[in-house]
Amino acid sequence: MSAPAHRVGDPNDAAGVVTGSVQSKVRINGRLAAVNGSPVSAHTPFFPPHLAPVTANGSAKVRIAGIPANRQGDQDSCGHVRASGSPNVRIG
Repeated sequence: MSAPAHRVGDPNDAAGVVTGSVQSKVRINGRLAAVNGSPVSAHTPFFPPHLAPVTANGSAKVRIAGIPANRQGDQDSCGHVRASGSPNVRIG
């Protein structure tokens, strides 16, 4: 099943946003696509592992620059879930 693609600036369910991407080639809706290892802003509760989380648990089928692409619903390294994504690009 597919889900909206995640991009730089998209939040998780604790308002932690993707602040950059470890890849620099692919853009979705004008923003860099998020892939596993992309940094996420610190968010509540403000203690580890929520101080320096990264995106994780991306697609097993779709890779960008050889790295799993992130989607709405994927869980970050801190345990929070990617909450939204592209309005018109979906990743399986």
